[in-house]
Amino acid sequence: MIETTAKVKSFLGQTPVPFYSDGAWLTGIRGKSVLVENPADKSILAQVSEAQGKDTERAIEAAYAAFQFWQDTTAIERAQLLRALADLCERDAEELAQLGSLDVGKPVENARGFDVPFGIECLRYYADLCEQEDFEKPLDLAGMKRAASLRLPYGVVGFIFPWNFPLALCLWGIAPALAAGNTVVIKPSEVTPLSTLYLAKLADEAGFPAGVINVLPGEGPEVGAVFTRHPKVRFVSFTGSSRVGRLIAESCGANLKPVKLELGGKGASVICNDADISAAAVGLAGAITLNTGQVCCTATRWVVQESIASDIAHLAVAANAGQLKVGSFARSERMVKWNEVLRIEQKLGSRAKFIGGEIYQRIFS
Repeated sequence: MIETTAKVKSFLGQTPVPFYSDGAWLTGIRGKSVLVENPADKSILAQVSEAQGKDTERAIEAAYAAFQFWQDTTAIERAQLLRALADLCERDAEELAQLGSLDVGKPVENARGFDVPFGIECLRYYADLCEQEDFEKPLDLAGMKRAASLRLPYGVVGFIFPWNFPLALCLWGIAPALAAGNTVVIKPSEVTPLSTLYLAKLADEAGFPAGVINVLPGEGPEVGAVFTRHPKVRFVSFTGSSRVGRLIAESCGANLKPVKLELGGKGASVICNDADISAAAVGLAGAITLNTGQVCCTATRWVVQESIASDIAHLAVAANAGQLKVGSFARSERMVKWNEVLRIEQKLGSRAKFIGGEIYQRIFS
């Protein structure tokens, strides 16, 4: 178990942890909350205020009002705020890593080594790009006295993020949006909202004006669905399952609203018999177990030439034997039960290779 810092204890000790909207910490119109579970031992990490439809509408209106002046800020002003947020994330990197580990169930080393530093790097990158970018470029067109291409922000952007990399994905999404002059309303996963809410705390400390950044934990129908149909949300970004992505695409399409979808996938690797199969096996074993396999773009589907298939399988198992460290599942119901493992084993026969821990401890030879 992680020995949490005083800041983390104080943050989690709020009853409930409020959400962030229009520069204020709120408990919502209906006062509803959700219990966030520690997937390692099923204890309750925090009680978090849950946004409802009216709360979402109010946050969108606040973001729309903020956009009226945020879009007119200079690139230098926006870059300064992004860098200020990056500095605060760096100051509280351990707090963000601990919250990410507790919330998601990943090893804290993974959060320290990937989620937090890559998020900070993204903030700094777009701060630099914002200052370097020419948002208006003159065009030399015959017969035109003045012609130019303009890069303008959309306005209010609604972001819906999943539970596997809540902090990193959030920063990768909102950093370019804010740099370009958009305001944002963020729906983190209702099961992993803690690091994103802590990020809102740092954004408030950094000096972002009220309404520019809003964070609303809540169920999809109460938050995400409002993004797709509200006329003042001009762009929607969704990362998650293909099933939900289809619903969001349909709703945005019906309202002629641009949408970006990053959906679940089964990335393929093709391994032929002239490859370095030892290196391939080690790399693929690492890819399929990274973040307990909960990565939409990693190589989780292997197309292997039949003559080396057995060698690849054995080498991949050996690569992880006794070395793989994973955190807990993001929700207890996602844990692989014995009967599910047994059913897979029976289906695959001798091809099945499992290394289990508490639930299933056996190595198939």
